Amino acid sequence: MARQTGKASEMTLQLTGLLMRRARLVGSAANKLPMLQAVLTGERPTQHTLFYCGDGAVETDEGYDASEEDIAQNKRQFEAVSAMLHGMSWDVSRFTSRESRNDRDNILENFRLGFIDAMVAIRCLDEGIDVPTCSTAYILASSRDPRQFVQRRGRILRRSPGKECALIHDFIVVLPQDFERDSEYAKRLIKSEPGRVAEFSSLSENRSEAYQILAPVLRQYDLEHMI
Repeated sequence: MARQTGKASEMTLQLTGLLMRRARLVGSAANKLPMLQAVLTGERPTQHTLFYCGDGAVETDEGYDASEEDIAQNKRQFEAVSAMLHGMSWDVSRFTSRESRNDRDNILENFRLGFIDAMVAIRCLDEGIDVPTCSTAYILASSRDPRQFVQRRGRILRRSPGKECALIHDFIVVLPQDFERDSEYAKRLIKSEPGRVAEFSSLSENRSEAYQILAPVLRQYDLEHMI
């Protein structure tokens, strides 16, 4: 009995490791950076913009301690986004748990007043911090945790004087075209990514535009009903 329990625990650890690796690949997919650059190319820096990146712990539904590999992977994405924006003449500030409380208060005030264009933030911005002036967001790493999803959406959609709408760019991962399309794994992965986007778009002013972008991907996996 003890031997069987030990095997089960080992399998659980292996499965958790695979889930963490999958989440890391999805959250920090390398193609997100060139896609972000493509979206921003030709656009002037915009005030009150928020860039959400991954934090030191890969964002999964299961709780676990971050490994050094997790921290390094997300740090690379966070730093790469900051460097890219600086190179494109954006005036940005990092908003992380490493900044002191006083520094974070100053960053938020500068963001509100438009002294900086954008904040590059991680999960520390999810709870208890109000940024109603935020009118544009680029979500490079997200979570299936409904509470976190609602919190992030709320940061962008809150009312503020002079703010008529909010613009959200949610970067999702899709599988290569040569991947086995009838794979149940493929469907689960695809379904988990555009699910939150479908909810965004169903209430958006450009619902038809979002549909035109998402429909071909969803159609490949018989998931067009999601939007």
